[in-house]
Amino acid sequence: DQDKRKSIADERWQCLTRADIAAKNDSLDLGLIADENLVNSADLGEPLEIAEEARDVLENIARELDLIIKTLG
Repeated sequence: DQDKRKSIADERWQCLTRADIAAKNDSLDLGLIADENLVNSADLGEPLEIAEEARDVLENIARELDLIIKTLG
C-alpha cells in the first residue's frame, strides 16, 4: 500500500513511482545515503594484519569444533 509506504519516516527508504524512475532515464541508481553505523575502511588497519587476525580466529574456531567432534564422537 503506497500510503503506508509514504508514512515511513526513514530517509533511507523512498517511495518511487514509475514516473519518478522514467524521469531518471529508467535508472534505479538513486545514490547512497551514508550510514553512520558503517565502519570506515581507513580505520580497519593493514590488510595483512586483518588477514592474520581472521586466520587466528578461524583456527580457534576449528580447534573448538575439533573438541566438540571428539566429545560427541
